[in-house]
Amino acid sequence: MCIPSNPQILDVRAVFLYSRDVDLRPLDFPISNCGNCGLSMSHYDQICVEQVVLDSPIQSDLLTESPLAQAYQHSLMLSRDSKPPRQEILAFANFSDTEQAYAERFWSDQTQPVFFMTLLNLGPHADLSTVEARIHSIFDAQTLVYFTFDYNDLVIFHKGSSFSEYVHKLLKVDYGGNDSSAWISDSITLYSFPESFQTSSNAMTTPEVFGAYLRMGVANTSVMEEFRQRLLKDSPSTEVNYILGRHDIGFFQPNATLEWIKAVQELIRSTSQEMDKKAADLVSPIWYTTSTLSIRIPPEESLPELGSIVWNGTHIQSALRDSMKTAYEKFCAAYEDTRYEFGITADDVWLTWLKTGVQQAISFLENDLTQELGLCLVPLYQDFLHYSTDLWKKLEPLVSMIMISIRGAFFEEKRNVILWTCSKTYPFLWIA
Repeated sequence: MCIPSNPQILDVRAVFLYSRDVDLRPLDFPISNCGNCGLSMSHYDQICVEQVVLDSPIQSDLLTESPLAQAYQHSLMLSRDSKPPRQEILAFANFSDTEQAYAERFWSDQTQPVFFMTLLNLGPHADLSTVEARIHSIFDAQTLVYFTFDYNDLVIFHKGSSFSEYVHKLLKVDYGGNDSSAWISDSITLYSFPESFQTSSNAMTTPEVFGAYLRMGVANTSVMEEFRQRLLKDSPSTEVNYILGRHDIGFFQPNATLEWIKAVQELIRSTSQEMDKKAADLVSPIWYTTSTLSIRIPPEESLPELGSIVWNGTHIQSALRDSMKTAYEKFCAAYEDTRYEFGITADDVWLTWLKTGVQQAISFLENDLTQELGLCLVPLYQDFLHYSTDLWKKLEPLVSMIMISIRGAFFEEKRNVILWTCSKTYPFLWIA
């Protein structure tokens, strides 16, 4: 990943993806007063974005004072105080004075009813700056692009009121880059509705009509039946069906609007509040287990009209084990040289754990059942080994302190990647 040179202002944002607690009770809203916290209707119940304020100025190149280390330390401190299960993504952007002013206006804007966030993975030959330029040429307003050192490469933040407009622009980003330097290998879009959307009048809604499919898992049949009856009373054209799969029952509204979504959110909230009042008389105060809202947008163009892409899949290096072994040995050699030079006691337990983790990541990648998890972990280990090898060769005598920071940040980030992947690929394995 290349980072723009000569940055003027580094803007860092921490994205927190909250899920309901292990007892599946709804989260109190809002969970944060950051001003960019919204209710989501997917595996995640809330999305919050907070600014990470860095110490200024940076006095040296030491890892403990670098912007990246400060951002991850900020995330680690917050995670220790977090009660609901959550995952974090740290996003970075280099802005000019004018761009920073625009970013501040973007993050303070509370007039739009939908907050979109798309996580992009670039193709093997894609260029970061080329993709970023394409995004800006397609999304001309109310959009910011940040890069990340997590599993993804870029994050698109957008505030708007039209699902259709966002979907069609995103498809152009995903499939319109005919040159391999602009190819996207994967994109995941999350969206949320700000607190102001819940409490505002119809001023935040638009006449846009789309298909909306709410799927839910049943935990209390009688309460779900009450919910169904109330929903059909308010929206008679809603179709109800049973589902084979992750969810149990679905509610499809072919002519949904933002106002319809707002009404459904309020109905879910009021039903949960009524359950809380009856909690003492119930075996369990839970009436649904899972809930996912899917938006259906009619296509404006066929996929070939968007661009000509023939994706050959992820090319797994045939000698992957040998290359990872070589990277690990180079890391250990650089670590040992630095350790001897500064008289640091070897952390053999951690080195053994790292070696085992590398082998396990490769095993995941080579297994069809766990390949998605391996695709997350192998690049993480590769980047870590290559970066750390170079780092050990350049360090000054605060190595022991820096070693602790590297180890703690790496462990936490690996856990974050695993939780993210499992929650999307193996939702039945999700553990809070």
